[in-house]
Amino acid sequence: MIDKNYIQFLENKEQCKTLSFKELTDTTNEQLISTQAIIQDVTEPKFIPAIFSYNCSHCGSKNKEEHAHYPFKIPANQKKDTCQYCGRVTKLWLNTSGAEYRKIQKLTLTSENTTQTIQAVLYDENCSNNYKPHDKIQIKAQLSMERQNKNTITQLLRIYEIQTINEEHEEHEEQETNTSTRKTQRYKEWVTKIQKRDKVCQCCGGNKHLEAHHMYNYKNHPKLRLDEGNGILLCTFCHNKFHSYYGVNVTPADLVKFLYRFQGR
Repeated sequence: MIDKNYIQFLENKEQCKTLSFKELTDTTNEQLISTQAIIQDVTEPKFIPAIFSYNCSHCGSKNKEEHAHYPFKIPANQKKDTCQYCGRVTKLWLNTSGAEYRKIQKLTLTSENTTQTIQAVLYDENCSNNYKPHDKIQIKAQLSMERQNKNTITQLLRIYEIQTINEEHEEHEEQETNTSTRKTQRYKEWVTKIQKRDKVCQCCGGNKHLEAHHMYNYKNHPKLRLDEGNGILLCTFCHNKFHSYYGVNVTPADLVKFLYRFQGR
């Protein structure tokens, strides 16, 4: 199915506002945000009907609907509403035959030094059985206000980009910072060549916060550290996301798999 919210996110993700988790819990504005959080609870991924129909009890016509409010609203087996075809206010019965399904995963997010939580939802390929409580994550999401029930409106984060910040990734960042070769003029010239050649992130197409990535990892291939053919330009988010998936000792094959999955998204 075509997710209108996701299309809007792709069109405007360069405008994502970076907020702390505490700032998220204090706002009711609907906006695109980037933040770090900790998973407090996570459900198993499951498929739900995203587009389905209700059969009119009078004329039998199928009234098509899109399920836009998961995880708070679950389609009712029947409801009283106006038929889109005969125009009568009558009972409509849920019909999931021929429905379009999508994968959904619900998370409860929190942060250090707070007891506040926010509900979040992952879609499709972002869903994974690998997420677990206490995982620290970096996300880009749409913050919205959703009606949980008749009397309660609450925040919901629709997550469209997610990466786990693990110890291996943090070790990688420390190695990047403390390696003396990266401070030389030759290394800076190598980075400049990659930037001039690629111009934008070769994964998402973004043109901000760009970094040169070594396809054959820096640590184990010293002879290729300044080889222009061993470099590719990635934005900070995609670069971090790549290392969170594949670790430090990476190869070009890992990059190919990563780009096949995420390029252009």
